[in-house]
Amino acid sequence: VLRLGPLGQRQEVGGVALAHRPPRPRRLEPLRGVLAQGLQQPVARLAVGVLLGRGTPVAVRVPVMPQRAPADVPALARAALSARPELAAQASARDAAELQLRAAWLRLVPQLSASAAVFAQDVALPTGQKEGWRAALELSWALYDGGFRYGRVRQAQGAVAGARAQAEAQRLQIAQEVEDAARDLEVAHERLALAEEGMRLAREASATARRGFEAGVVGSLDVLDASDRLYAADVSHAEARARVGIAAAALERAAGGPT
Repeated sequence: VLRLGPLGQRQEVGGVALAHRPPRPRRLEPLRGVLAQGLQQPVARLAVGVLLGRGTPVAVRVPVMPQRAPADVPALARAALSARPELAAQASARDAAELQLRAAWLRLVPQLSASAAVFAQDVALPTGQKEGWRAALELSWALYDGGFRYGRVRQAQGAVAGARAQAEAQRLQIAQEVEDAARDLEVAHERLALAEEGMRLAREASATARRGFEAGVVGSLDVLDASDRLYAADVSHAEARARVGIAAAALERAAGGPT
């Protein structure tokens, strides 16, 4: 009589208990670092170079993990306000608007003009001299021109107010971008820490499943399930590292670094 039991448990054949030991599972290669190691091979380097439009091999190096956001975020925001080119452009636009306002006001003041001339002629003057000079000083003041000049003044005042408002809005936006980027970097580091903890637990679970399978306690499906969870944890860890890099680049850009 043959009685089949669950995989890894004792069975009975003709009333005799037998210990069934499943075959050893094939050792799975670790997933972490396979892609990075493959990209360092000569053929892979040449393939990456072709994809990038270059005729020479290109080596892909894993960058150093960025540090956490600095604790003094307001100081970083002040540094960004002096380094970002957007503020310089807004300041130039504001100065131009203020100069236009000054020119509009100057149109309201009286205009003073002076001229001088020296002349010589063949016919003598009543004084008996043939040479002479002339000097003139003219003062003119337009009292009313239909309100055109006052309209230009009000237009220039509105342009100055708009330029100042845009400069202030740009300043607030840059400070907010720095704060948001610093917060995103901190959150990315927290997610990376959680991903590292999840990967550590997945490795322990995978190792426990392997040992149980070799001892005949668990089945092969449990080993595959643990391997799948380890793979998912490894992918999550890689995504978390990528988020940290993106957040660090965003913070550097917001602080006035290279774009």
